[in-house]
Amino acid sequence: MKNLKKIILFFFLFNMAFSIDGQEVLQNPYEVIFNHLRNLQNDQYDPNQSSLSFPASLDSTRRIRLAKRMKQIYDGKGLYVHIERIPKDDNFIDSTAQDFVYFPYPEELPDVYLEKVGEKWQYSSVTATQIPKIFMETYPFGLHKLLDMTPGRGGSKFLGIYMWQYIGVLLLIAISVILYFLLSRLLNYGMSRTLWRSSLLDDKKKGILKRIDGYFTLSMLAYLGVLLLPILRLPVRFSALIQNGGRILLAIFLMLMFLGLVDVLKSYLNDLTLKTESKLDEQLVPIVSKFLKIVIVIITLFRILHILDVNVTALIAGISIGGLALALAAQDTVKNLIGSMMIFFDKPFQIGDYVVSGDIEGSVAEVGFRSTRIRKPDTSIISVPNGRLADSNLTNLGVRNLRLMAMTIGVMYNTSAEKLALFIQKLREMAQDHPRIFEEGKYIHLKDLGASSIDILFRVYIDTTDFAEELALKEDVIFKIINIAEECGVGFAYPSSSIYIEKMPTK
Repeated sequence: MKNLKKIILFFFLFNMAFSIDGQEVLQNPYEVIFNHLRNLQNDQYDPNQSSLSFPASLDSTRRIRLAKRMKQIYDGKGLYVHIERIPKDDNFIDSTAQDFVYFPYPEELPDVYLEKVGEKWQYSSVTATQIPKIFMETYPFGLHKLLDMTPGRGGSKFLGIYMWQYIGVLLLIAISVILYFLLSRLLNYGMSRTLWRSSLLDDKKKGILKRIDGYFTLSMLAYLGVLLLPILRLPVRFSALIQNGGRILLAIFLMLMFLGLVDVLKSYLNDLTLKTESKLDEQLVPIVSKFLKIVIVIITLFRILHILDVNVTALIAGISIGGLALALAAQDTVKNLIGSMMIFFDKPFQIGDYVVSGDIEGSVAEVGFRSTRIRKPDTSIISVPNGRLADSNLTNLGVRNLRLMAMTIGVMYNTSAEKLALFIQKLREMAQDHPRIFEEGKYIHLKDLGASSIDILFRVYIDTTDFAEELALKEDVIFKIINIAEECGVGFAYPSSSIYIEKMPTK
């Protein structure tokens, strides 16, 4: 009898050690989540036991409903709970919150966490109040009603999946195909009624917009698939795999759609740059479009890595450190990139301008991110780093609205003063009457008595910006100067020297 009492007392104390208020005591985060999810599996379905992971202050009916909703949220978001990674420490403390709390998915579900109340771990009261809201966000547009209509458990299985789930997958595929044709036809009809009739759209832009229509339709279908798939209640791993695949396809389709929009924007900007006076804009448009495409691809890549559960923050930090090291190792490249921005912002020259920088001169053929290509007078191409152009003194001969013609006319010393004055007067009249010599800035004066000639300064501006025309006009002016000299009886001097013999040598 005494032994029986001891046995009864032992089991009573053992039960009290693992029970509070008649409920099983879950002593760490692992036991809470394991109890919650394990007892909602098809092979061991016990929602009453699963509800013990939720606050005891709630009635049993509500706890059961919260337990089911919480699992449906995990399944709907494609979040596979790795039980083995959950801490089993009874006194686990979150390093960020510095409290007895545990967040299963801090990024995806920041309002869902476990807390320690007394000696028991459970889903927090905050989580209990937020589950209905999160559930409605996970299954919007009334999809939660369809979720309640699906059988869930029961029926025959093949490869671990119920037959009704196979039928649901086939039905989802059929709906996607039908919607694809409907949406594509609807978008094409809308475009044909609006944009296609616009005179601003050429055949190239129309082709790009048609591709954008296709990518937009595929994006909508991928989003719809991710949204509807949780209703089928497929196995968690399989469902998470398909949902992640759908999210990756959605990211890729959106990337292709935005890349197409950049092409449309580029086409419009090209049309606008043709109407501007600056030719540098024509070089800026392809560079900006390439930059936008690179940004779109990088954002998509990070999105895909995030879907694949790669630590993007650590990756960005690593790339930043690597980028800093690369920048230090390639200072000249960074300098050239900054020089490129300075050239595009300051616009010291345009495409086609004739520039002189140190020992380099020629016409600007192309401006790139790293270097500027200059076509030399011998038609060869030289690539000059933009950093060098930005730091050096650069003379832009292409912006001249007039061309200077400056020379010294040497007249022989035996020319009389009267003829010299008449010659200068005729030169001034010729410059005044010439239709292509600019009105202002004419300087025609007796300048100097040189070593072998009387020097006359002839300095005028020719009204032209074309190099070939400049040469022709200068030739015309020189011929007129020669004719005037012949009329006035003035001869041009040339370098000469006179030798005087003071005394003849004797034999």
